[in-house]
Amino acid sequence: MIMKTIKISVVLILSVLTFSCGSSKEAATSAEIEESISESVDDAISELEEMDEQTIITENVSASEFKKLYESGKGLLLDVRTPNEVAQGKIDGATNLDFYSPTFKADLDKLDKSKPVYVYCRSGSRSGKTMKHMKDSGFKIVYNLIGGYSSWPYK
Repeated sequence: MIMKTIKISVVLILSVLTFSCGSSKEAATSAEIEESISESVDDAISELEEMDEQTIITENVSASEFKKLYESGKGLLLDVRTPNEVAQGKIDGATNLDFYSPTFKADLDKLDKSKPVYVYCRSGSRSGKTMKHMKDSGFKIVYNLIGGYSSWPYK
């Protein structure tokens, strides 16, 4: 359901952009696009609150969607970069588990699997693998930041 909401939002955004570019009317502003994304994320958060225990969500999301979702205050913000990478900057409030640690998977499995997890790394690869492992391990809701911390514009 959440994917359907996001897909509909993307189609609407692309439709607005396509229509605007193909006509003499004013092009969609970034504020209008941001509002549309915000509305779809708000819908996704509402669905999270209403979903049953059997639902499993694992999705790659943009920086703006990721920020909005983790700021909802539900779940864990997880940074899977190395300590040296984290020392160069991180998203406030993130918990760090080093992807390359020999205890990484065991450490992940100690986390609450019923709570949403918002995971990121440097570029999105390690966090994508982490998301897959978490899904296979029974985590219910995991969001991966597309492009990782490198794509994070809110530094």
